[in-house]
Amino acid sequence: MDKSALSSDLSLVRQKRVDRATASTSQSEIKALAELAMAACDGLACMIQWKSPASHGTSTATTASFSNSALDTVIALVERRLRQAGRSDQSIYLRAGEIAAHLNGEATAPIEAAVLVSSDADMRIVSVAVAALGRSPNQMRAAAQLANEAVGKHLRELSTEESNEFWRARSSSNAERLTELTRHHEAAAAEQALIEATVAACSKVSARNRFAGLGAALAGTGPFDTWMVAIGPPEALQIVASSTPSGPRTGLKGAGVIADAIRRSTTVTGRTERTGIGKSAEDQAFAPYAAYICVPFVGGAIALAARREIAHGEQHRLEELVRWLNPIIEKWLLEDELNRLQQLVRTLGVRLFTAIDHERQRIALESDPSEARSILKQLDEVLRMRIRELRPATLGRSNLLEALGHEIRRLSDAGIKARIVHPEKAKKLGRPIQQLCYQLVREALSNVIRHAEATRVTIAITKRDGLARIVIDDNGKGFHVRKGSAATSRHTSGSGLVGMAERVELMGGKVSFERIDKITRLTAEIPEL
Repeated sequence: MDKSALSSDLSLVRQKRVDRATASTSQSEIKALAELAMAACDGLACMIQWKSPASHGTSTATTASFSNSALDTVIALVERRLRQAGRSDQSIYLRAGEIAAHLNGEATAPIEAAVLVSSDADMRIVSVAVAALGRSPNQMRAAAQLANEAVGKHLRELSTEESNEFWRARSSSNAERLTELTRHHEAAAAEQALIEATVAACSKVSARNRFAGLGAALAGTGPFDTWMVAIGPPEALQIVASSTPSGPRTGLKGAGVIADAIRRSTTVTGRTERTGIGKSAEDQAFAPYAAYICVPFVGGAIALAARREIAHGEQHRLEELVRWLNPIIEKWLLEDELNRLQQLVRTLGVRLFTAIDHERQRIALESDPSEARSILKQLDEVLRMRIRELRPATLGRSNLLEALGHEIRRLSDAGIKARIVHPEKAKKLGRPIQQLCYQLVREALSNVIRHAEATRVTIAITKRDGLARIVIDDNGKGFHVRKGSAATSRHTSGSGLVGMAERVELMGGKVSFERIDKITRLTAEIPEL
């Protein structure tokens, strides 16, 4: 803002201060209202400016600690903003930074101001409430709004020559109105804070307890004593969470108030004696309570019961919360469906590879041994390597630990020292996972023997959180192709290891490679079904 223009505005404001001494008799009453508004918002000052056919003037109320020059600056800023806006009715809020920029170094605590302008064909009223930084903006706006309403009534009463006694009687009513407005603003802010806190809590619950967390959070916003959450279409509803361990955990088969709410896509409320106790699982669970409410959400619904009637405001709060939570719930359902499909793929993958390995064993047992020996004698080392890559070895009747012992001896024959860390963990893995782990380790160790030029190898097996983890370290010469992918090997002919990595990934696991100092590390993680 132009400071020279503001200086001119300040001169006009100070001239008006001189004119206040000759104001009409309504000055004292409006000043009393300004003092009331200032006290109501715990403010530092209040200014009311009015103009009507019967009267015009300016009344101010200030605390002893608030300077006139600071008030003049605020009023000048208000008048400048009003001229710039050019609207008859408006609301303005002056922030502390904007006011402080024009105090010319005057020592004062940070202040803010709420401004309300109202006008009609006969009058124009401007109310300014000034308070220290940190006061409630809603309370300041409510004080300015009440001041405008009261001055408007007073000016109309002057036109009919209402007595000062009538005005004082009305002041009490205005004070109640101010309290009501302030309470309304505070209640709305508290309601919004409760909704935001509930949404934040639901967004942080663990995947395992999502719907239990949802039910507990929603029940905590009202007088509810029990609840249950159901997922699915009305004809195939499943109760996935309940407030009581003994609560229903079965399908609802399209009956009851939860299915009714989902089918109608609307909130269903009522008293328990009207639900037909015994017809559905939730009817029986709600029997000891006075009233119930069922609110549908994307993919399901929540039902809650209370020992008293459920107020309209409590129903509205639940519906608003569900509206906010729908995007989060939809994300949960999509993640659950994705996990279900991934689990199905892993299960099918295990069955497929187990069946393939069994079939290979059967074919091998049914073939003519003499013919097999004749064929093996005709193959050179390269062909034998390709056969091993195309037909991974099986455990047969051995377990993983016994098979790994054989691989340790194979490394020893090649002049490589090897050891197994946590060998007891290998016995805790399921048979299909042992088979896959063995084939992966065999391919990795064959790669070490052929290409690594290593002298030491360490094999570590662990199991945690449903994952079988294998780590193979060697002190060989490292990689010749890009790092970190399933296709990484020391030699471009390592198709067997690449194939095993693809097999692990199909089952929902992963294989990674890295170089740490002078150690080459292969890490495989396989979900244990």
